[in-house]
Amino acid sequence: MKQEIIKQFIIFCIVGFFGALLNYSIFFVLYTYLSVYYIISSGAGFVLSVFLAFYLNKKYTFKTVEKSKIILIKYFLVNTFTLILGLISLALLVEILKINIYLSNIIVIGIQTSSNFLGSKIFVFK
Repeated sequence: MKQEIIKQFIIFCIVGFFGALLNYSIFFVLYTYLSVYYIISSGAGFVLSVFLAFYLNKKYTFKTVEKSKIILIKYFLVNTFTLILGLISLALLVEILKINIYLSNIIVIGIQTSSNFLGSKIFVFK
């Protein structure tokens, strides 16, 4: 059982890498080149990466074949919580701790990855 969780976490992190790459790319383009407010840029990157991550996690990480709408609803509930957690964390890092926006967004992606794995494992794909 422990090896299965470790394997799932590794695959989840690989999927997360691609999700994070998409997330950060969208954030970077919106914020840097289009001057979109950093909170909106980060949120947009996160939301779009969720669609990619859902498909990949469902198929490869947790190998779920269930086609229920409930699983999709649960997944988006976990990700909504994670999005809110991430945006609050980002605002705290930037506004209170005065950490660089780009570095702060990378830190937040790490926080969101951990939150998503736990939520997905315990609540969504159990």
